[in-house]
Amino acid sequence: MAYRVFQKVFDIVVPQGQTRSSLVPVACPTTGAVHKVSVRQIAGTNTAATFYLVGFDVSQLSDFNTNAPILLDHYSIFPKLTVPSGQIGTYFSDHGHRYARFDNLHSHDGLLAAITVDSAPTSDLTYKVILIISTNDG
Repeated sequence: MAYRVFQKVFDIVVPQGQTRSSLVPVACPTTGAVHKVSVRQIAGTNTAATFYLVGFDVSQLSDFNTNAPILLDHYSIFPKLTVPSGQIGTYFSDHGHRYARFDNLHSHDGLLAAITVDSAPTSDLTYKVILIISTNDG
């Protein structure tokens, strides 16, 4: 059985005055498994955050603006990842959490990522995300 392993590194920004980032597209296969996630704040006042990785565009749901953290938590492909203030949040799985982008299997963005914080920051907060993903190519 052959596997391909992908490493994705990207930034997510929580804008000043907001409690969540927009959904950030992750260019990766539309089916696979997430093996490792690392999230660390790289800019702004140290702020604890929660990281979510979803397999479809939850912002299209009618109640997303009022219930974003609940919907992100519900549709996340693995348990939400807490990033303590000034530290690194990590998740690891040997077998990986399987995912599939059912709403758009032809998308170049296999996953969407978001970060939420408890209170609106006075300046932009930037988080660096590293994902290790595999696909089963048979």
